[in-house]
Amino acid sequence: LSRRPRSGFAEVRRIVDNDNKIIAQSVDALDSPTIMRSAELLDSGVVVGRIEIIRSLRPLLIRSGGAALFGLLLGWTVFVSLKIFPLRALVRALADNARLLREAERRANEYARLFEETAQLAQEQTALSAIANAASQSLHVDEMLQNALTKTLEVTKRTIGIVRLKDDVTGRLRMVGHKGISEAHANILDKEQTIGRKALEVLSTGEIHVMNNPSPAELMMGSRREGIQSRVWVPIQGHGQILGVLTVASSVVQPFETREVELLKAVGSIFGTAVANARLLEETEQRAKEQEALNVIAKASNQSLHRDELLDLVLNKLLEVMGRERVSIRLKNPVTGAVQLVAHRGFSQNEVDDLLRRVPIKRVIKSLHLGN
Repeated sequence: LSRRPRSGFAEVRRIVDNDNKIIAQSVDALDSPTIMRSAELLDSGVVVGRIEIIRSLRPLLIRSGGAALFGLLLGWTVFVSLKIFPLRALVRALADNARLLREAERRANEYARLFEETAQLAQEQTALSAIANAASQSLHVDEMLQNALTKTLEVTKRTIGIVRLKDDVTGRLRMVGHKGISEAHANILDKEQTIGRKALEVLSTGEIHVMNNPSPAELMMGSRREGIQSRVWVPIQGHGQILGVLTVASSVVQPFETREVELLKAVGSIFGTAVANARLLEETEQRAKEQEALNVIAKASNQSLHRDELLDLVLNKLLEVMGRERVSIRLKNPVTGAVQLVAHRGFSQNEVDDLLRRVPIKRVIKSLHLGN
């Protein structure tokens, strides 16, 4: 044990048996605290004892303390150096870096917002083009608006849409297209003699009216039955006139965003322009038919002096141009003053007889003198 190779440290080395009796040992003076390691001694695979080696921890603690003290001194030196010399510059640099980072973040957010707005505008323009294309696929107003309404609901991801046009004669709103409501409710809206308060406000002011989260008291019975919640009333404007009202709604509470309202406002303008153009085309075609009929009648009156033949042509052209079902012509006899029914279409004989009985001759003559 005394000749065991050493590494320059004082040790206590000893061999003990299984009863912890010391068989042999080599002892050096050790300072506390100490640490011990041991290993078993085997004889033909049987444990007969163990060897124990004990060392002092004081040298290790002294070196650790010296290293800690050195690190403390070094850290203090660095701290003092940074405190005295470059700390202010370092703080300024850190502040500049923070400012640059904030500016970069602000610009990144601005670019992201601009990109999002550009994408949104492109999407809205695509949607408006699709709606305008749907509105131009048919010259019939009702069919055209129904197609455009379907495309509008597809673009806005809403479930309910109603298109009503104002009748110039009666002033009522006539149903021309709907989606997402029952036929019964559509018929009720079409037969209403008065215009609802919201729709009347839109027709009067030309401004959009939005109801994002209506209370039960604000909902009419028909709306509650159909499950209509968030909705917007949009004026249908064309050629400077308010022609009707477009209603877009949802069956759940789904507030309308500002951009969506602006999109629907543009949709209302597309609807109005399409309706105005279609009506203008119909008026132009109607005037062309009327002029053609007048030309045919004038030509026939110059070519034939037979009264019945001329009146028959006049009746046919009147029915063709005006789209009516019945027409009659009565002439005053210049000698007797009697009014005679000389031509008619669409009347039965009984109706003709009844017509002659209901209108006295003198009354008819008086109306003729008054120019009625």
